[in-house]
Amino acid sequence: MHKKIISLLLLGMLSLSGCSKTQASEDVNEKLVSIEQAREQYLEDINSITAKKDGKLIFEDCEFVAFPSFTEVVGLSHSHRGITAQEGWTTIEDWLIQIELDDVIDMEVEVRDASGVFNRDDSNESPYCYVCVWDNFSEFESGHGFLINTTDCYIQLGEDGIYSMSDGTMNRYLKTPGKAFRDALGFTSENIVKSGMEQDLHDEQYELIDEELTIGAGAELVEKYFESGTPFEINEKVTVEAVEVNVFCLGDKYGYEYQVRRVYGGIPFSYLKNSVRTYASDEYQCDEDWKKAYVADSTGVCAFTGYSEAEILSPLGDSSNKMLGLKDAVDILNTKLANYLEVNVDRTELVYCTIKDKAGERKSYVTWLFTGINENNGQGIRIYIDVLSGEIYYYTFGE
Repeated sequence: MHKKIISLLLLGMLSLSGCSKTQASEDVNEKLVSIEQAREQYLEDINSITAKKDGKLIFEDCEFVAFPSFTEVVGLSHSHRGITAQEGWTTIEDWLIQIELDDVIDMEVEVRDASGVFNRDDSNESPYCYVCVWDNFSEFESGHGFLINTTDCYIQLGEDGIYSMSDGTMNRYLKTPGKAFRDALGFTSENIVKSGMEQDLHDEQYELIDEELTIGAGAELVEKYFESGTPFEINEKVTVEAVEVNVFCLGDKYGYEYQVRRVYGGIPFSYLKNSVRTYASDEYQCDEDWKKAYVADSTGVCAFTGYSEAEILSPLGDSSNKMLGLKDAVDILNTKLANYLEVNVDRTELVYCTIKDKAGERKSYVTWLFTGINENNGQGIRIYIDVLSGEIYYYTFGE
């Protein structure tokens, strides 16, 4: 099974490990150049680092992602919008109308709370082991954790709106007796026939439930769906990118599973793949974006699970028009990384890296990201270097 089984109560994704960080000690400020200069010298920097054979980072077979279009480097702090109990109830009510199941689902019976405010009754099967929201509505201050899980549909709310949902499209088509949460958590999409970057598979098309649809057209539906809010309005500087896709069998038809991430001010967020990671230190975690969205017909997103674009992103201090260019970032890494690291880099890109500290506070920084294999032990590795401070973060991982 290529998916991880995720509990209905799980609102934060995956336990991470094997992560370390180090602070670059040299005067990074002297190496900073304008964003425009870094962009103009990007190709020259690529040629320079690929020609070098004696560093800790080897770029012989590396994909260099295009330099993004942005005008400022700014750190971001993360905070939750919050959702009141009434907003939670209304969100579910409106969603049921939108998917035309408001006459099918009895909210007074089916809306349950998995937030932990009340104890579970394990003598009843899920979701009825969770307390009925309608019967205890006055006790709730927040709608975080409200859920419905039936064969017809599934929804669970997070602190910023809808965290996970399935409108039942795939479940109904397959005539599956199980509950609809299976569609949102990837159980329906395990028979994958093709995978790749969306931009590479953009023009390929497959027969979905109602008609043939290109992968690119499906991606556009996904991006529009999340940029419209689920349901809350998102930051004006945030857009959405469907960056990778799995094509999966859906009975005698096909469906698309997209890996989704945020883009802030033109700079994409690093995103998490299905990897098992362990931390050598508990000082921080690299808390990358994680979101999967499913398209089974031409109407658009029928299921998803992951972060909400309504999460509040606030600038950390003043912005800068300067940054570390690629070559200088690599030079710092070759100097500061541990001697046991010899990394065959297969992908290099400029991204936001989100760091969560021991207190749970989350901040994002613009970084160069190098993903590859540590040749000394065969483990996957991701290395981030902050383009303003030169601070280095890295972790190893395995499937």
